[in-house]
Amino acid sequence: MADARERLLKHYEDVERVLQKAETDVICISATTCPLSSTDVELLHKCTEAIEKMRKDFRHEKENMPKGVAWDTCSIAFLGETNSGKSTLIEALRVALTKGDGKSDACWGSPIGDGSPDFTRDVVRHELCVAGHRVVLEDLPGIEGKEKALVANIERGLREANVVIYLVGNGKKPERGTVAKIRRYLRQDALVYAICNVHCAPKANRTSLDGIYEENLQEKYEDAEREAARQTQAVMKNILGANFRAVYCMNAQLAFCAAAYDRTAGVTEIVPERDGLRKAQEKYAREFAGDYDAMQELSRLSVVEGLVKSCAGGFARERIEQCKRKMKSHFRRWKEREEENVGALALLQDACRELREIEAGERKILQNLNLAHEKFKERIELIPVRVAEKFREHYAKKLYANIEEWEEFDKDRAESFMERYKEDMQEYIKGKVEKRVREAAKILEEEYRQAGRRVEAFLWQNFETRIQASAEREGFLSTDFNKEDTLFSDIFEGVFSVLGAVAIRGVLAAFFGLTGPAGWILGGLFVVAEKLLRYLMSREERVAKAKNAAYEFLTKLEKKLQESLQDKFDEVDLGEQVRRASYRLIEELVEERRARFFERVEAAACHLQEELACKAEEIGGYSYGEA
Repeated sequence: MADARERLLKHYEDVERVLQKAETDVICISATTCPLSSTDVELLHKCTEAIEKMRKDFRHEKENMPKGVAWDTCSIAFLGETNSGKSTLIEALRVALTKGDGKSDACWGSPIGDGSPDFTRDVVRHELCVAGHRVVLEDLPGIEGKEKALVANIERGLREANVVIYLVGNGKKPERGTVAKIRRYLRQDALVYAICNVHCAPKANRTSLDGIYEENLQEKYEDAEREAARQTQAVMKNILGANFRAVYCMNAQLAFCAAAYDRTAGVTEIVPERDGLRKAQEKYAREFAGDYDAMQELSRLSVVEGLVKSCAGGFARERIEQCKRKMKSHFRRWKEREEENVGALALLQDACRELREIEAGERKILQNLNLAHEKFKERIELIPVRVAEKFREHYAKKLYANIEEWEEFDKDRAESFMERYKEDMQEYIKGKVEKRVREAAKILEEEYRQAGRRVEAFLWQNFETRIQASAEREGFLSTDFNKEDTLFSDIFEGVFSVLGAVAIRGVLAAFFGLTGPAGWILGGLFVVAEKLLRYLMSREERVAKAKNAAYEFLTKLEKKLQESLQDKFDEVDLGEQVRRASYRLIEELVEERRARFFERVEAAACHLQEELACKAEEIGGYSYGEA
């Protein structure tokens, strides 16, 4: 038995180590992970609180595990209202269980009540040795007692009892409030039995009209089994659940009077001062014609005696099983999720679920931002087309106005026009490109601002810090970063300057490298032909012809501009630059949080659940007498 206790203590210590490691893991996460938000801190606090509560529960159970004599002693508490027969039944059992141990005559009956209220005020303990097993029968005060001292004694007795035998008075059924009180005090692993104490008083002078006592008592048993016992079973099972085992019917006074008689010497063993009990014994003897064995058999004392012997004989195994049930009940309670009582492991699971929800939300935001970048890229890719179109439309008006005056359009006129508007064209193209990039950037910027409203402030602050550092490193940022709400504008302004320095210069160089004959778009033959014919046409015809030539010139110039812009946009790869300077950074932050925070918390919780599940299985396979 002592070895079994040591094994159980080892189980407690193993579980404590598992819980301590889990708590250490969570604390390490909070100490070594990336900067935490208030939500993260709160979740980690929930986790550590939950694990600490688990450790506290287990430490309490370990510290309160019975030791010494208490570990080997089966405690059976007898409970019921005053005069329900508790003391009488205990005395009957003491006599029956100690027969032949050399006790002197006339020594039984003193603890039995005389009918006065609260006769038993303190817990009376009777220690016995039943078939080599230590047993203590505890006589508790009447449960209806209101005094604080009585209530405290009852509560203490119930908390210490391994088995509770609840006596119900003659023909009564237990009050639900009384049973609820038992439940409130009862230790979770205690076994509860109910005894319906069926009274059937003997008669000093029985007549034929009274019938036979044995038949009268048997009828009362049957009545009790039909009514009181069935009602008792229903009430106690409903309130006590698995703790309640069975209900029996017996006659406690008849049992005591039969047991407290020395058959060999032919004398009573009831103390002289309990004259009322001695007279009752004599009356019962007359009812049974002096057959004390028949009296004891009909009292059904053997049923309760067998129950006590069974509890004592199986106590060693049951004690171990009770401790195992206690440990496993903690595992169950840790997983409970009731309205007012959420178990520690359930809290830990809730915390992990909240983390998964946060992670899912952040991933959704990443998806939205990724889509926004794709649309930004599409808008950027359209800029060469749109700018070239606007360029042609804008300068067509100016060129057509000059043609009205020239009445012709040739190489000299084209070169003159290009030279005249060279700087204007540079500014126009640069302005249009910047405007359209800004428009695309503004839409992307708004997507980021929307995202910033949906994520936690701390994540956004970390993102802004990183994006600022990245922009400064890339040379994008030169403006004052401390201005409120200017982050994206500053970064994109830096990107625009890069674009202006690289793309626009290259584009204009491509245009104005076409001034020589080799690069002339219309070609010399067409121009010469136009010069020979110009005096054969009317003014309207000459202007129309010149405008057609100018249109072709502008169309080819538009195409060349579009190609040049496209080449430079491809070279700069603005979409990827902006993605790298913004999206990649927040993506890294989310991935970092997932790897360094979410995954580690969830891994710690999963590891704890797995360890406890393995331990529960191991405990379930362990029983008394087995290694």
